[in-house]
Amino acid sequence: MGEHQPNRKLINARLRTQSPTGSGHPMSRQELAEAVNAWQWHIHEREDRLDETDIGRLERGETHWPGSARREGLRAVLGVATDVGLGFYRHRRPAAHRGATISPDSTPLADDVEVVAGALYDRADRRHVELLRLELNEALSGYDGVKWPHHDGSSWTHLVDR
Repeated sequence: MGEHQPNRKLINARLRTQSPTGSGHPMSRQELAEAVNAWQWHIHEREDRLDETDIGRLERGETHWPGSARREGLRAVLGVATDVGLGFYRHRRPAAHRGATISPDSTPLADDVEVVAGALYDRADRRHVELLRLELNEALSGYDGVKWPHHDGSSWTHLVDR
């Protein structure tokens, strides 16, 4: 099994969020778990038993795509707009996209391109496509010839406007 990479985006988002105790310290893993559980109950009347162990797995990169309600709750509690902004990504792309070319050449940003493109594949709600496209354009500034699959199986090329 491969070595897990820490999810720095999630860790940093938690550490930027103050503890609800008023101590001035960052939110602990347990406090984050409790806040997400409370948010899920308040919004969806759904009971979840997220705890500090689950948050630890996410931060260590052992889990990189929690369920949709947990992702939504984490985004809401931490004030982050997108799953990509919290470092979440699907490990496997849909079968139709597994052979797709992300970049014709190896670039230092190839992994970032794959994460953002993977998020686009998985979006059932297309309202966020433009935001993700802007993130991709920012990640690719200075790189020509980047190709990644469009949701209909074709591909978009040269997304960076010059």
